[in-house]
Amino acid sequence: MDDSATARDYRGLWPIVKEGYEGLVNTVIRPLRAQYAPSELGPKRGQIGNVSVQRVDLKLKNPAGLTLECSWWKPRKP
Repeated sequence: MDDSATARDYRGLWPIVKEGYEGLVNTVIRPLRAQYAPSELGPKRGQIGNVSVQRVDLKLKNPAGLTLECSWWKPRKP
């Protein structure tokens, strides 16, 4: 195989590599946001192992001014 054929092979491979990389980035770094109602989160109290926990739902503003909706599972006080 000559050098020009090798160069063509690499150019043909680049779009495949790029598409795979972009797919990985979108899956891991920027996943799609799930749409759901807070009522779909289930009960606010439960057990994780042998620890009784309570879910606290809160909203935070990030530096860009966007609201982040979060759930924090914390140990329940006896």
